[in-house]
Amino acid sequence: MVRPGGTYRITVDFFSYLPDRIKVNSLYRQRLGDMTPRDALDEGYASLEEFRREWEVLYGRWEEGEAVWVVEFEHIGPDRNP
Repeated sequence: MVRPGGTYRITVDFFSYLPDRIKVNSLYRQRLGDMTPRDALDEGYASLEEFRREWEVLYGRWEEGEAVWVVEFEHIGPDRNP
């Protein structure tokens, strides 16, 4: 289970990892309808509309009331103990 303050290896698939770690700073639930343009930028999209289009491609539909987990993290560098 992911917890705030924890550090984790970056999983590529069930059998391999990237040689880096992340630190989870925050973990919370948020409704899709409460997302802001800043949230979309943080996800790597130019706008909330672009994020929404990609969400619909991946998951089929955008439901304003759907709650999702938000994991805020920082890259902390190479794993010293791979």
